[in-house]
Amino acid sequence: MEYALDNTWSLQPSLLLSSKGTKASGDVNGYSAKVTVNQMYLELPVNLQARMPISNNTNFVIAAGPYFAYGVGGKSTGKVSANGQTESGDTDTFGSDGLKRFDAGLGFGVSLEFNKVIIGLESQLGLTKLGDGDNAPKNINFGITAGYKF
Repeated sequence: MEYALDNTWSLQPSLLLSSKGTKASGDVNGYSAKVTVNQMYLELPVNLQARMPISNNTNFVIAAGPYFAYGVGGKSTGKVSANGQTESGDTDTFGSDGLKRFDAGLGFGVSLEFNKVIIGLESQLGLTKLGDGDNAPKNINFGITAGYKF
């Protein structure tokens, strides 16, 4: 849904179910570890968009705005190997020892609209720490968008 403010500017709120996550692996002092974190969020981005005509049926669009997200599920798995032995396990990503459920940040995007077809690039920069401590991670995401306007 998009709300036109004038011929150039519009406001676009959305409600999304989004998947985020990471994979990491490494070796330290004879130990080998692999970790996979999957996060599912109910996400509310609110973007301010500027639409600039390039030709008769083509527009270039720049969008930016905040997003707010709440973790609704996910699974984290890990495997540690040392001295020929391997231990593995999984846990809820947002469990009592897991990540914080609330995430918020800024989103940015550029897209090209040709008639009703949309192709674009987007990114998100999380501003909230997903855990405790000074070095707690934040979400950083990049994506490709494709769509059709009805």
